[in-house]
Order: sequence, then structure tokens, then C-alpha cells
Amino acid sequence: MFILDQALTYIILTAGVSGIEIMDLAYQGNEQVSWSRVCVSYGEFCNSARASVLITMAVLVCFMVLSLLSAHKLFSKYEAPIVNKGPHTAFSHN
Repeated sequence: MFILDQALTYIILTAGVSGIEIMDLAYQGNEQVSWSRVCVSYGEFCNSARASVLITMAVLVCFMVLSLLSAHKLFSKYEAPIVNKGPHTAFSHN
């Protein structure tokens, strides 16, 4: 489950970031490639898209918390590795 939680969190993150970028283009436009501001003409669409991006960010926060809980549950089952602080380690040649 830990891998799936991580994968879904990253997918939601990329969806949210791309939504933010599209909203920035809709509000600001891009004069270098002759894209005009869309929100001037389609205000209702921009309001709905902004709400969608905000909901996506809220879902992202929830999935981040879920991923942290899943990681804690998984890694609390195992003990910390033993560190040998003596002069001989696995990579030393004597």
C-alpha cells in the first residue's frame, strides 16, 4: 500500500501543478506566443477551474498525510540497522 500511496500522491501533485500553470495562463495570458487572457471572456469557467485547483490541493494535503501515516506504519515494523563503529567495517581490507 505504501507504493500506491506514494504513486497517487505524486499523480495528484502533478495534476495540481499543471492546473495551476493552466490557470496562470488563463488569467495572465502569454504575449510571446499570442495567447490572450481567457478569464476576461470566460469568467465562469475560470471560477470553476480555480475551485477545482483548490480542491485538488486539499486532496493533495490529505494524500500527503495518508502517505506519511502509511510510511510510519510500514517502517515501524522494522528495527533500525545496526551500525558498527569499530575499526572493521564491511568495506575495510585488513
